[in-house]
Amino acid sequence: MNIITFGTFDCFHIGHLNIFKRIKDEFPDSRLIVGISTDELNYSKKQRVPIVSFTQREEIVSSIRIFA
Repeated sequence: MNIITFGTFDCFHIGHLNIFKRIKDEFPDSRLIVGISTDELNYSKKQRVPIVSFTQREEIVSSIRIFA
């Protein structure tokens, strides 16, 4: 089964990591797909630009190997 979640993941913190861990605990044989909101989408929803660039947020999230 594939599980999909998404977020901005700006200033990545333990709460973000806990989301991934909770998914792994509840669905141990699943594949987690994580979408990262673009700066433009984040601005359109929250009227602010993320502190960390999209490219850096993408690198941070893609480096996490909870399901590996």
